[in-house]
Amino acid sequence: KEDYTTNLESKDFGHGKLVKFLKANGYETTFVNDFERDLDKAGILMAVMNSKPYTESEINRIVEFVENGGGLLIVGDHSDINNNMKSFNPLLNKFNLALNFDTIWTKGETRKEIVYLENPLTFDTKTISFSVGASVKADFKAKPFLVSSFDTYSDLVDYSKDGFLGNSKLDFNEQVGNIILGVTLQYKKG
Repeated sequence: KEDYTTNLESKDFGHGKLVKFLKANGYETTFVNDFERDLDKAGILMAVMNSKPYTESEINRIVEFVENGGGLLIVGDHSDINNNMKSFNPLLNKFNLALNFDTIWTKGETRKEIVYLENPLTFDTKTISFSVGASVKADFKAKPFLVSSFDTYSDLVDYSKDGFLGNSKLDFNEQVGNIILGVTLQYKKG
């Protein structure tokens, strides 16, 4: 069976193997080109590392899709890399969520396991690990299912110094451990 990890050592590291992984596990995937026409054919809309912001019309259509029972899976990355924070946050804000402008680092090794909480998305999961990521801002209705371990910290990023990784050291005002990296949220029927 093919290795679907997103470790840096894998051939297509990062999010590139997600569609291939889903197909290998029995999911039918297709690309949505026209939200008005194609979204009603989908059960789940998966948005991965978007660099182009959604239009207001597209955002409203996605929210309507979720309200009527559709699923939405958003996969982003740290510190607005490839403009994914600017692309996703206007949509995520409709659900009282946001990607934070930070980078999650470990205080020791470069890769650590993530604590995953009981959730259908993590059913039968053996381990989840990461290299770097972003934290998620969520209101009380969202349920965290991925949380960083005690030896991680949220490195706040400053565009004037480094637009992608922060200063790679733990500063006084930065959160340590138990940082929310993934949430689920029931929104109306979706």
